[in-house]
Amino acid sequence: FHFAEVCEHADQIDRAIEHYNKSISLNSHESRCYLHLRNIYTRLNKTNEAIAILKLGVNNNPNDAALAFQLGRLYSDTGQEALAIEYLTKAISQGGFPAAYHIRAKSYLSYQTPELTSLAFCDYLSALEDNCNFCIHDFKQELASYNIQQIYKIVTSAQDDNIKIRLLDNILHSQSPLAQKFHG
Repeated sequence: FHFAEVCEHADQIDRAIEHYNKSISLNSHESRCYLHLRNIYTRLNKTNEAIAILKLGVNNNPNDAALAFQLGRLYSDTGQEALAIEYLTKAISQGGFPAAYHIRAKSYLSYQTPELTSLAFCDYLSALEDNCNFCIHDFKQELASYNIQQIYKIVTSAQDDNIKIRLLDNILHSQSPLAQKFHG
């Protein structure tokens, strides 16, 4: 793995690919190899290879949220929204990656149905709330306040009253510090 990194940093891309693949064959649970290969293939505009290596990584490491997130993100970037939703949902369920909510929300919005639009708004709220909780925990009050304002804009911009009610209900029944700030 480390030799592959050295090759990558020295712009010896073919050798880096060879050694990352060799590292995977020796230890298929080393997720960094898959992620580095994804980055290389993406830089080379080899999207199919990037997807294939991430799929292999997810198959070999079904509980790795980072691999599921990157695969979902790549599917979203290539307009494969159903697959994006599947893998982003997997990443979210495994914990972490607040950005997965945001990307999944964009994927839901591509379907343009009221039900999925409602889910998209909920995902946007979840992403912002996770970010706010992180900021509050790290005492970045300015960023947390900004995110609270964004949640308010999302809630008030919902076209459908049922969506507004659902979102407000989720906020009002939340016990998070962010929601408590939103109440006040």
